[in-house]
Amino acid sequence: YNYNAANSAPDIYSEGSTINADHSLVATAAGHTVADDVNNNIVGQEAMLFPLGNYGGSTQTHVLRDTSPCISTGSNALALTLDQRGSGFLRELDTVDMGAVEYMTNTLLSVSKEGNGSGSVTSSPAGIDCGSECSTSFDPNMSVTLTATPGLETVFNGWSGACSGSGDCIVSMDQARSVTATFTLNTYLLSVTKDGTGSGSVASSPVGIDCGSDCSQVYDYNTLLTLSATPESGSTFAGWSGACTGTEDCDVTVDQIRSVTATFTLNQYTVTANAAGTGSGTVASDAGSISFTYPAQNSGISSTLDHGSTITLTATAGTGSTVTWSGCAATGGTETAATCSFSSLDSAKTVTATFTLNQYTVTANAAGNGSGTVASDTGGISFTYPAESSGISSLLDHGSAITLTATAKTGSTVAWSGCTTTGGTTTAATCSFTSLDSAKTVTATFTLDTYSLSILLEGNGTVTSDPTGIDCGLDCDETYDYNTEVTLTATADAKSTFKGWSGACSGTEDTCVITVDQALSVGARFESSFPWTMFLPAIMNNGKK
Repeated sequence: YNYNAANSAPDIYSEGSTINADHSLVATAAGHTVADDVNNNIVGQEAMLFPLGNYGGSTQTHVLRDTSPCISTGSNALALTLDQRGSGFLRELDTVDMGAVEYMTNTLLSVSKEGNGSGSVTSSPAGIDCGSECSTSFDPNMSVTLTATPGLETVFNGWSGACSGSGDCIVSMDQARSVTATFTLNTYLLSVTKDGTGSGSVASSPVGIDCGSDCSQVYDYNTLLTLSATPESGSTFAGWSGACTGTEDCDVTVDQIRSVTATFTLNQYTVTANAAGTGSGTVASDAGSISFTYPAQNSGISSTLDHGSTITLTATAGTGSTVTWSGCAATGGTETAATCSFSSLDSAKTVTATFTLNQYTVTANAAGNGSGTVASDTGGISFTYPAESSGISSLLDHGSAITLTATAKTGSTVAWSGCTTTGGTTTAATCSFTSLDSAKTVTATFTLDTYSLSILLEGNGTVTSDPTGIDCGLDCDETYDYNTEVTLTATADAKSTFKGWSGACSGTEDTCVITVDQALSVGARFESSFPWTMFLPAIMNNGKK
């Protein structure tokens, strides 16, 4: 083909009448016989060439524009491997272009953006506005200046590909070029601080903060985070301050440097000590400030302690009391100095020291051959002896006073043993304890009175008794218990006759029944059964009457 830029010369010169052409472009449609679309010819279209210039090789050439109809419509019948420019410029074999040089595909400039930021890239001369238009073709060998403009809260980090550095980029379009502009969002530090007496952790979503150990993290501008506070056992999350408020999960937007404080409060629990019971004593703690005397103070004495604290309360019983604890994790000590312990408080505790006044059994027994009654002024001891004789008891509190009175019946006396104090008379004796401090066993011994029985004999005979004791002739006096019934029997000797009783007995019967309720004397009279004979002595005179 023939073509000049001024379009001042004929396109076709022929020395004969016939032109044979194939794979050719004829810009004019008249003055020749070349037909469009015959033998792969193109007729009536412009070739769309760049101006004559240095597009590679040793000579200047025209090169095809992107819109040229000559692209891929030529013929390479000679199977040339290089175009006119020589080494480095390959000739296509199957889709060869019309003309001396192949279409330059290296005139396309492509811009891409990377990074999490925003921004735009523009070109001078115009063509790239990326943004929206990120690739275009420029004239071969054209010098194109690319300018990167970062968006809001974004930093332009620099070029890669056909450009480098962070300033404006000048790229020569001697081949296809690709350039990447990297924009990065500004980053801001989010710091979490933990405060308070308690413990816990703060975590973020998305991840980054795990405080615990990692309490600060750099985040991209405008990152929306949710912070969650988790108290450890025994602590309570008290709330946020700084960039967060309240006690719920906190949403924070990292659009600047942010700091957040999470306050954890160590739980505190009230330990309340009560006291109860009939006894007395004191309660004191080794931690906190519990200290009181019972029964002067008896309930609601408390102290507030931190979670995990150790506390031991000691209840010391007063004299005559014992003590036990309830509500404790562990107990120890003795019944007079008992301990109540918690090794690691995890909740409020209420404990009770029960003081019990000791009680002692007072047992009243009775003995002896007498009779009477026993009664106490407290405790309910009351019985009659000998109908009831032993083990009559009552339970009384430590320190109690008790007086037992033993009253002898007529003919008896009484005496106590086992008492602290005795008093009264032999017929109404008292046994007293002014302040009981142990069990007591006492005995009232009732003793019958005794009276003498005397026999006076007159004549020849004997008097005996049943029960035994009197055998008069020989033993005419005997002592008997009060109210003893004695049968006296009078027995005359062979030459006598019993004539009767006198004194405490009467009558002539051989027997007399007598009750010894006082000192008594009885006479028994016997008479001889033969008449008296007077024998006068004979007076002898020289052997004669």
